[in-house]
Amino acid sequence: MSETCIRVMIVDDDPAHAEAIQRYLEDSGMAASIQVASSLQEFRNAIAIDPPDIALVDLNLPDGRAVEILSSPDRKSTRLNSSHLVI
Repeated sequence: MSETCIRVMIVDDDPAHAEAIQRYLEDSGMAASIQVASSLQEFRNAIAIDPPDIALVDLNLPDGRAVEILSSPDRKSTRLNSSHLVI
């Protein structure tokens, strides 16, 4: 039986933090497709095309706070139907 690949989006403006999280997930052996975004706008653009199953989102980003996208009234129009964790 093949493993299901989980689509993970890491949203963090600090490249060292994003890389550490990505490395941790890769080393865990979890079957995951990992994308990285460094701003809310990059995250919005990515989820409009292909929303992740899970997003690990830094609370404070250069262009706003994570809660803005997670509680946005246009959440349905961005196809954001996945589970999220704000870090």
